Amino acid sequence: MTRKKLTRVQLKSLREIHRMGGAVITSEWTNGSGRYVTTRTIPPFCTRIERSGAGNYPKRIQKVFNAHPRCKAVIAITNMRSANKELKRFEELERKEKEAETKALTAKAAKQYANSDALNLPDGASDKKIMHLWHASGAIHPAPVQVLEIKRKSGLSWKKIAQGLGK
Repeated sequence: MTRKKLTRVQLKSLREIHRMGGAVITSEWTNGSGRYVTTRTIPPFCTRIERSGAGNYPKRIQKVFNAHPRCKAVIAITNMRSANKELKRFEELERKEKEAETKALTAKAAKQYANSDALNLPDGASDKKIMHLWHASGAIHPAPVQVLEIKRKSGLSWKKIAQGLGK
């Protein structure tokens, strides 16, 4: 059976409920404030559970009702296996997108770095020394702080960055 593909918004709201323990009080699952409050859409694999029907569900849902005696209903993940499967796929997709973005930023910084007469920095150079040399070279973009951040995130040596990784 083919299932409709979940949207990014649905997956983010599913992840939010999952991170809150798998069950959320309905009063916390709202948009807006004051007079302009609306309920948020219930994500896939979740349902609204009234207090009267809580006995048929896992203990994590009953714990929410016990912790909040005036709560009338909760939004809870009822199909945890499928939810975990989709969340795992979503986390992997986000990780790949982040890697691609970092690689693109690194390539852009390397191109700018190579165009600024390759500063020939040693790997052990301090941040202050790097920024001084960067300004002295007349390079404008990307800012030296961004280059340092890219170096820290990627773990690449200055030589690798200067070679233009991904050109």
